[in-house]
Amino acid sequence: MFANWPLRRSLMVTLAVAWFLSYADRVNMSVAAIPMQAEFGWDETTKGLVMGSVFIGYLSSQMIGGWLADKFGAVRVLTFAVFSFSLLTILTPLAASVSFAMLITVRIALGVAEGLAVPATYAFIGRWSPPGEVSRMLAIVVSGATIGAPGGFMLSGILVEELGWQSPFYVFGILGITWVLYWKFRAHEAPAVHPTIAEEERALFSGSEQVEEAVTVPVRKILGHRAIWALIFNKFTSLWMVYVFLGWLPSYFNSVQGVSIAGSGLFAALPWIAMSLMLYVASAQADGLLERGWSIDFVRKLMQVIGMVGAMIFLLLIPLADTAMLALAATCLAMGALGCCYSGADATILEVAPRYRGFVSGLVGTLGGLPGIIAIPLIGWLVDTTGSYNWGFISAAILNVCAVGVWLAFGTGRKVID
Repeated sequence: MFANWPLRRSLMVTLAVAWFLSYADRVNMSVAAIPMQAEFGWDETTKGLVMGSVFIGYLSSQMIGGWLADKFGAVRVLTFAVFSFSLLTILTPLAASVSFAMLITVRIALGVAEGLAVPATYAFIGRWSPPGEVSRMLAIVVSGATIGAPGGFMLSGILVEELGWQSPFYVFGILGITWVLYWKFRAHEAPAVHPTIAEEERALFSGSEQVEEAVTVPVRKILGHRAIWALIFNKFTSLWMVYVFLGWLPSYFNSVQGVSIAGSGLFAALPWIAMSLMLYVASAQADGLLERGWSIDFVRKLMQVIGMVGAMIFLLLIPLADTAMLALAATCLAMGALGCCYSGADATILEVAPRYRGFVSGLVGTLGGLPGIIAIPLIGWLVDTTGSYNWGFISAAILNVCAVGVWLAFGTGRKVID
């Protein structure tokens, strides 16, 4: 089946595997931290710091990752980034056995490597997406994350219970290094320079941007545009919810709903499967509306509003759930709704400034990704202080309301910066 796929789609699937591994490398700590907490004597705040430390590095490197992708090419940056975060994943158990400081250092370094990969991915998608296929190409790659999170939760839960908390780090790290060996010989920067692409597929990209000459990024112009800040705020809001779920759902199901460690991994995984399914539905609908002549502004705003409002409603139902199954249903519906946002604000990362997509994606990833270092430790502190996880879900719902207003007022899918 895959042999008959267009080259661009097979490359997106390959990138989706890298995103699967990247997210699995983050969520495995959320599961492993449960027995690690008992072994090392951590409280919830300390556990939150361990899980959140990766995002310090993750945010610090995205701007430079965008610059490197624009200057040296997305393929090279992705090769280096995936190899680095896979090696550091393998080293995580050793670091934990040495000292708490060494563990934090390795997790921050791992975050740096993962941060480099994000803008490089968006740059690569932009070059390999024909007109009218942006939402679908983005959905294929992002589905790696939405499958990587549940895959990481489920596999980590099983591995931790059967082989010990160290095992997920070894398994996912080795898989990442294997991926690099394949990617290095498969990927090229753009259709124009790929040696094995079919000519009829190459023709789809005629007139679109291919391998660009080095350009001077108009930083002041980008930072001064309201649409960029609307995009950043909406990314911040969606990632607040994502990181609350990534960091704390296993602990929530284990501590509040009384689910086993393996079961908590499974329950924390299912919302991501719901999101993955909605990604494909929403992206097909969005591209279909555009093909029928609907305004790109309307389509991007429609998908973003559906995602944010839907997620808000179900987030507010989670604290009311008095059984594990009701909580599971609410979390699945919330994450499913959020999947629409990848055909809303997220798609505009590739559209508002296509010549500078590496820089823009790095900027949005850096500032929009701040919840990684704010939300995860903050929720840990709130759990220690209040004894409840509810404020994690309520805070995400409040931010969603704010994001809808900002996006309707200032968001756009049009090119606003030449």
